[in-house]
Amino acid sequence: IPDNIISINLQTSYANNKATEETVKAYYEMHSVIKEELGINLMVNASYRTYENQEIKYAEYKKVSLEYADTFCERAGHSEHQLGIALDLVSTKNYDETKFLESEEYKWLQENAYKYGFIIRYPKDKYKVTGFDEPNHFTYVGETIAKIIHNEQITLDEYYAFYIEK
Repeated sequence: IPDNIISINLQTSYANNKATEETVKAYYEMHSVIKEELGINLMVNASYRTYENQEIKYAEYKKVSLEYADTFCERAGHSEHQLGIALDLVSTKNYDETKFLESEEYKWLQENAYKYGFIIRYPKDKYKVTGFDEPNHFTYVGETIAKIIHNEQITLDEYYAFYIEK
């Protein structure tokens, strides 16, 4: 359990969202720039979860099927949401995930989120690598790592294999 979890304000997030202080600070900076450039208000749809909350979330997905749950939700003890570094994003203009993924703000995030230390954790075209289909899940990894992942068009999994595991 991270000891530096703070609340995300309601101007930039739906109720009760939290993340690590460093993640929130970077998110506010990114939020400010996209609002200035596009006039669009990003919103955090999901963020920090306790182990117990992650168990509940996974159980909800598992009601459909085990395969469905394992495609769209991490099991408790394996989720970045529990680390406080993951933000599922939408916008006030496109709060439906499908519309958001086709929006100008999502395109902006694809091109710019790394500048603020965020990566798209589960890109749609990298499902075979990540095993997850959640392209609106952004993970804070810091600017240095985010830049490498962005420039090389790799996932965090690939970054780990290429740079850390060796």
